[in-house]
Amino acid sequence: MKLPARQSKSLARKGLTAFGIVGVLCFVAAGCILSPHKKDKGGTPPPPTYGANLAPESVLVNLARAYQNRDTLEYASLYDDSYTGSSLDNLDPNAQVIPFTKADEARHIASLAQSTSITSITLTLRPTVTTGAHYHDNGDPPGWSTIQDPFLRLTIDANPTSYDVPLTDDKIFFKFIPTPVASSSDTTWKIIQWTEVFH
Repeated sequence: MKLPARQSKSLARKGLTAFGIVGVLCFVAAGCILSPHKKDKGGTPPPPTYGANLAPESVLVNLARAYQNRDTLEYASLYDDSYTGSSLDNLDPNAQVIPFTKADEARHIASLAQSTSITSITLTLRPTVTTGAHYHDNGDPPGWSTIQDPFLRLTIDANPTSYDVPLTDDKIFFKFIPTPVASSSDTTWKIIQWTEVFH
């Protein structure tokens, strides 16, 4: 696997920086994968299951599960159509903000799904994420919710190289917007913004 220049330098320093950078570990082959990754041997694994996105924390639990399963449909469904993301490496004197859109996220997860070298992915959430980690940032529009630094590490097993990436040096902010469910008192949530700054 040939990494882009920025990722190669980051890997030499800490393994991997941006969780959502398109094309970090694999290239996008022709065509499109719109289902969870399937093993080459041993038959088709059962489809993953997901809970309802009734809280920002639930969205991140489903995000981690969809990322690990390289489930392109579920992963993309967690992002609002107006989603924007950004990544900045403050240790790079020539660093520039790298922007992302929902389409970028979709291409990223599709590239992971299409990879034949990746055998498994583990995205570990902080335990506090499942016990109520969201808050309202006063600088955000009414109704938005924020969760800061939800992940502990990203582990990618691949052939011939694997990566075990602590995410504790990053400042990561996920922001969510609510959507009332028709004919119900429930509210579902989607990711509207993601920001990563590496120090």
